[in-house]
Amino acid sequence: MTVCKGVHLCTTTNVIHVQKFVLGGVIINSNNIIIAGVPRAGKSTLSNMLSRKIGYQHVSMDAIISGMEAVFPEVDMKWWPSSNDVSENMKRFYNASEKIALFIAAILKSEEYDEFEPGMVIDVYQLLPEHYVKYISGKNIDIAYLLTSDVTVEERIAIHREYDTQKHYTFDFADDDMLSHCAFVIQRSQFLREQCIKYGLPFYETAKNRAVIFEQFIHLYEVNAGLRKTAELFPPFTAHGIRVANVRKYPEYKNRAIEYFQKHWASKDSLMVYDDCITHSISAKGPLPIWYLLLDDDKIIGCAGLITNDFISRMDLMPWLCALYVEEAYRGQNLGKMLIDCIKQDAAAAGMERLYLCTGHVGYYEKYGFEYIGDGYHPWGEQSRIYEYVLD
Repeated sequence: MTVCKGVHLCTTTNVIHVQKFVLGGVIINSNNIIIAGVPRAGKSTLSNMLSRKIGYQHVSMDAIISGMEAVFPEVDMKWWPSSNDVSENMKRFYNASEKIALFIAAILKSEEYDEFEPGMVIDVYQLLPEHYVKYISGKNIDIAYLLTSDVTVEERIAIHREYDTQKHYTFDFADDDMLSHCAFVIQRSQFLREQCIKYGLPFYETAKNRAVIFEQFIHLYEVNAGLRKTAELFPPFTAHGIRVANVRKYPEYKNRAIEYFQKHWASKDSLMVYDDCITHSISAKGPLPIWYLLLDDDKIIGCAGLITNDFISRMDLMPWLCALYVEEAYRGQNLGKMLIDCIKQDAAAAGMERLYLCTGHVGYYEKYGFEYIGDGYHPWGEQSRIYEYVLD
């Protein structure tokens, strides 16, 4: 809202094609999905669940790579660590990742799986976020990374002992070999996590709450496939502890939301504007207004709103994205875009064809598809730029 102090600031994910459902960063935008990440993070398990429960065609890149290595060794898809030389191992992994990205892009270009609905779920380890973005992104396939970067080496060893079977290459590892391997996998997880943050891709830490993550993931995709009637009960969730809470759906946050919006957006004379509006939004008969909190576990780190008018002269336009804010310590991590995408989703669900906002910033909202359409005027004499986003 512009009747306040503060700045329109914010920064995360990508959007949905047919129906818009969000699991933290994952947004269903396509007919196919890649489940990527490190060994024993649950890639095959989740892929099998998507195949069994929803009907995705499961494609295992491990099996394809093994076949190519056996029959076409000249392709050189080797990726596994050959020594303790970190630089050399990373070079091998990078080489394999780029080839696999090109291979997946070629499969998608064939459009063979477009005949199926849902299409395919590919589980793969050897795919860097950098190469997904460069070669695959935008080609009718989404991605989610499963990682274990938040564990100790000992905890990682325990994961192997729990999930390894005789078919896994680590099953017969001696203790020293397993120790070295687990240290390497944690390092790889941390690297993938950094790349996911850099490129705005969703990732999930599955070492400690795997069952919960998979249950919610399947729920999301069942909704998108039309196997459940509503996603209303689906809680806001992300793997790295950051989530968006819709205060109408989670009214227990009302008082904290009022205090937070007042702190960051209200002047001394407008405190009751937020108190009254947020309080009555919870029992509103129409779809608006909606107020959102960005949470790190239970700590509020940002906010935004979806309202009928942002104290601007263009009363003929609605709805308006307002009060977008992310705490300074959390900026630059693609978190604000999570708020933007949730607002786009809810505006579309409410039957709106366009979404508007007013701001003094130039160059920020354009990155998320908003177009400048002119200026508007506020009751207190200020002028703002007006932006429009056409909803799918």
